[in-house]
Amino acid sequence: MNNEEAVNWSLRLFDDTPEHKNLSFEQQRLHLIKIIAHLIDTDYHKLTNILYRIDVDELKLKKALLESDRPISETISDLIIERQQQKIKFREMYKDSQKKL
Repeated sequence: MNNEEAVNWSLRLFDDTPEHKNLSFEQQRLHLIKIIAHLIDTDYHKLTNILYRIDVDELKLKKALLESDRPISETISDLIIERQQQKIKFREMYKDSQKKL
């Protein structure tokens, strides 16, 4: 699983500036956390729309927020990255199954 690809997909939804492309996974993750924190404070509606568009599971999000002792922005960022990783995996599986046909 390509963590860098998943976080890069996530960042493009929030911030399409090219300077994050040359950062490490952890640097990109921290950048995403900052963006999420900013949206929580300034434009929660936009954040919820993006979470819906990414298709982050609402029940999983609620459970993670209740159970986590980490900052909300970090928890949400990690769920976004996890969901993007799932999408990458499904696309690869689908692409492989199409090759077999």
